[in-house]
Formats: sequence, structure tokens, C-alpha cells
Amino acid sequence: MSKRIEQMLLLMRLMKEEFTDVYPISARRNRAVQRVAQRYGVERCTISDVYIRRLGLGTDGFDDLLKRLFENRDKSIFQLLRQHGDAKDQVAIDKLERELTKGIKLAPSILSANFGRLGEQVAEATRAGADYIHIDVMDGHFVPNITIGAPVVAAIRSWTNLPLDVHLMIEAPEHQINQFADAGANIITVHIEACPHIHRVVQTIKESGIRAGVALNPGTPLDTLNEILTSLDLVLVMTVNPGFGGQSFIEDMLDKIARLRAELDKKGLATELEVDGGINAEIAARVVQAGARVLVAGAAVFHSGETVKEALGKLRASLF
Repeated sequence: MSKRIEQMLLLMRLMKEEFTDVYPISARRNRAVQRVAQRYGVERCTISDVYIRRLGLGTDGFDDLLKRLFENRDKSIFQLLRQHGDAKDQVAIDKLERELTKGIKLAPSILSANFGRLGEQVAEATRAGADYIHIDVMDGHFVPNITIGAPVVAAIRSWTNLPLDVHLMIEAPEHQINQFADAGANIITVHIEACPHIHRVVQTIKESGIRAGVALNPGTPLDTLNEILTSLDLVLVMTVNPGFGGQSFIEDMLDKIARLRAELDKKGLATELEVDGGINAEIAARVVQAGARVLVAGAAVFHSGETVKEALGKLRASLF
């Protein structure tokens, strides 16, 4: 592989996996350029030549393509790389494209994090390449346990620029939506079992300017979504009974995930299919094969005996 393309691919990988907590993206690029320059023992301007001269881009154009890649899985940057790379570069470019655009998102659940250093653990997950931070809110009524409220979500917001995926396992969630939206939630998911007026609740979430999700307990049939599915940004299939972390995956949920994937594809919906409960490196590939696209993992990330980065890396590696 040519040295220039090798440096470019490392730069892109670092921007995606090592510096996701750096904002704006120009600052993220600067950090990555410095790391690549140090790795190869060259001047920073030498790395800049890769995308300014070889790809015919300025820094703004490069940043725009990378932002589109990271946020929307836009592959335009890879088309440019192929045009300007040699034949021997294609395998490495293809591999990085698969890594960065595979469309599977990992959402570490802070329910299993060390609450004594919660902000630090959120930052660790951010640096390790998480796609969402999943926040389980429990009220002691809809589920047995009590966890956190909107003030803690607001505190977490200051530790990461990742989307906050807030899962409300509470009764009457419609009364709390504005508080969590104001706290910095990007996605709010409510349980259909807790919402007799689910359409109104979904509309309330959307009117707050954030994405709306609906969760289904293991015993709740998919057809309860029939009249609301086209309005949703996300459907969360619970693969354990909610309320406790560290439970074992319920095998029967694989068929439920597959049936929901088929329905989403049949309707041509971009609604994300998320799964939560018992997800680890052994289960992850199976739920993805069934049709899941967002994987919530708590114990497998924060109680694995490894660093958060190592644990997330093992989960991602299990998907190939």
C-alpha cells in the first residue's frame, strides 16, 4: 500500500475511533493529524498534503466529507480515495469502508457503569468509538428499580458529544419528556406498555425536536406497533425483562427481531431496530444477523474485566 493512502486511512480511523469526544470536527482532525505525523516521523504539513493535494480537497472539504461519513455513513470519501489510490491500495480502502460504514451502532448502557466515576466512564466509551450512550431511567413503579433522572442526564451531556439514547422505563413518561429533552437527550424511547395514548406521546417527543422510539417488552407482540410504526425513528426490542442489568439473553427474541426487520424492510422504513438485554460478543453477531442495527450492551462493556475500549473492540470484532 502506498504511504500516502496508508497515512490517510490511519487518519480517518483515528478520527472515528480515538477522538470522537473532540469537537468541532476540525479540532478532531488536528488531533489525528498530529498523531499520524508523530507515528510516521514527518511534518504535519506532509500529512495535510494527502488530502489537500492528492485528493484535490481543502481542509473544509475534507472535514465536510468526514462529517458526512461519521454522521450519515456517506461513502463519498472512499470514492475519492479509490480514484487517487493505486491498485494495491484498494484492499485497504475496502476494509476501512466496511469498518466505518457497516451501519451497526454500539450503545453502551451506563446502567452497568461505575456511578462513582460516571462521567469518566461515559468519556471512556466515547473515546472507544461508541455510537450512542444508552441511559436507562427507572422509576420503581414500571420496573422494580430506581435509577436516575433528568439532572444526571444533563451532567452526562457535558462528558460526551455522542447522541444520548434515553430509555424511559417509567409510568406516565409523557410528563417527563420535556425535562429529558432539555437535559440533552437526542433520542427518547418509551414503553408501549406504559402509554395508553402512544401516538400522542410519540408526537410530544417529536415536538421537542428529538427522535422518538418505542420499546417492547419480551411478552409484547409486534402488532401493537401496527398503527404507529411509520411514525417512529427507533424501535427497541427488549431481549430481557426490563428492570435489572446483567440478565441473560432470551433466545426466542431472535425470531421477533427477524420479523420486525422484515416488516421495516417491507415498508421501506429507515427506523432503527435496537436490541437491549444480554448482549455480548457471542450474542451480538446473532442479533445483527436477525436484523438488529443498534446494540445496547452494559455488563459486556463495563463489567468485562477489560478496558472499555477493549470491550467495545471485542464487540465490534464479533460482527465480522
